[in-house]
Amino acid sequence: MRNIVGGYFTAADGATANYIAHWDGAMWHDLGGMDGPVLALAQSGSDLYVGGVIHRAGGDTVSYVARWDGANWQKLGSGVDNIVGAIAVSSAGTGGTQVFLGGAFASAGAGSIPSGRIAEWLAPSPSPTLDVKLPVAQLPRQVTLRQNYPNPFNPSTEIEYSIPRAAFVTLKIYDILGR
Repeated sequence: MRNIVGGYFTAADGATANYIAHWDGAMWHDLGGMDGPVLALAQSGSDLYVGGVIHRAGGDTVSYVARWDGANWQKLGSGVDNIVGAIAVSSAGTGGTQVFLGGAFASAGAGSIPSGRIAEWLAPSPSPTLDVKLPVAQLPRQVTLRQNYPNPFNPSTEIEYSIPRAAFVTLKIYDILGR
């Protein structure tokens, strides 16, 4: 499963592709279709995890995040309550998969567990059921992002932020079209 893209599009090179498409080396194909933009993709083995502004994946109801197993879309547990903008996956030492989500959501999983905009699912192998686990102890207690200046229409702008302790930080900036 390579050459997969997601974003704000409903066609790829003339072919219908509802927010996610697969390139087979010769042409683009729809990958089951989403009902909204795909903002994040991560692959682990033959599984593809997607997040974004999605409520349906391949005809199934999902909550902003889904998994493609190479043939079908599946919901990722109970999902989250708002947009997913980042996904990372890694192998858990137990033969399962850890799926980390970041985004505009305030709660995740069954029971709407408060998440602080970050959630982790641990998928035990081979069970497709995912349980939410929140790395709350690792979350910063306060993050401040200030207004950019002088303004975004100048050739350059500055964005000031602060975190409670020194750490590596990645700040990604997107326009309204997700670029």
